[in-house]
Amino acid sequence: MIIISVIAAMAIGLALGVWGDYTLKVEWDRPVFSSVVLGEKKDSEIKQAVKTPIDDSDALDVMADGVSEDTANDALDVNDNVNGSEENKDSEGDGDSADPQVIITNVDADDDSNDSAEGENSDKSALNDDPMAGLNRMDDIEDVTGKPYVEITKVGAVEFVPWNDNPARSPYYKNPGVRPLSSKYEYKDVDADYFATSLFIGDSRIEGLHDYSGWDKAHFAYKTGLSVFNMMSETLNTNDGKCTLSEVLENYTFDNIYIMIGINELGSGTVSDFADKYKENLETIRSLQQDARIIILGIMYVTKEYSDSSDVYNNDNINAKNAAIASFANGTDIFYLDMNPAVVDENMALREDISFDGVHLIAKYYYLWTDFMCSHGY
Repeated sequence: MIIISVIAAMAIGLALGVWGDYTLKVEWDRPVFSSVVLGEKKDSEIKQAVKTPIDDSDALDVMADGVSEDTANDALDVNDNVNGSEENKDSEGDGDSADPQVIITNVDADDDSNDSAEGENSDKSALNDDPMAGLNRMDDIEDVTGKPYVEITKVGAVEFVPWNDNPARSPYYKNPGVRPLSSKYEYKDVDADYFATSLFIGDSRIEGLHDYSGWDKAHFAYKTGLSVFNMMSETLNTNDGKCTLSEVLENYTFDNIYIMIGINELGSGTVSDFADKYKENLETIRSLQQDARIIILGIMYVTKEYSDSSDVYNNDNINAKNAAIASFANGTDIFYLDMNPAVVDENMALREDISFDGVHLIAKYYYLWTDFMCSHGY
């Protein structure tokens, strides 16, 4: 009888061990960290049916399988800040290369070494069809990080430098280990009049640029909470009142079109979902503005305190999306411009002293952004 009991106990223990191991694999061993940068397949189980900024009513519905309750609550807590706040904005104060390349170099984290390059090629190039094709495996990145100079593949006139190796804290991203610098180009100094033939598209951060840049002649199309998933369908705030982005693009001819969008998508879908929709929107914009130069603005980071407090709305997630969209730059008529060097601290995070909520700039510090833009004309 004792022997039978021992055998039964061992069988139960083995079964529980196998089930526990299987449960772990179901939760985390599957490729839930889908990323354009790493070239992994998307996991259909975590694709989001709702691709809009998370709000209190449906935040839990769009959370991916395997995300803890704490992470879900985290997204609820930070949503109001990410979508912007009108009452607090001013609370503390007023390559040229016909065959462009992606390379990785070892430079200091705060070194913006992109201001020396050859001029723009007169031949227009299409969007890169295979973004980040040369960075398909994590070991590709690890092999070159720390070396003085290594050519990876021909993708776009964008340079990548080492980022941290923090493990991802949510299934919405995977840390690529590198960050993109601005497209190599011989940027020139310009004044406010330069932007009179420019359009700025985005969410509440572009709204802040509209409110505090002083660029009265520039064109803007923005909306708090805007995302890549609805930017072509939403009615936006524009120079002509409320209208769609398509209407703006059809009614004007622009020399430059600047896009900063992505903060509201950090908790919706994967990096691949985000990049796929971003590319689709770029193609739509190009179809309506065939001669415009399109500038993909890197998503502005959040403060270190804000980033450290959130598994979703953090700088590693932002950087993963920046790395993906930077790959769409072709070095001829589509460029990547990272304005973060103008506003970050030694941690590559938004400076605490220039933000009222960890996400948006205080009104009187928008000059940091506008000064950067005026030193990066084309």
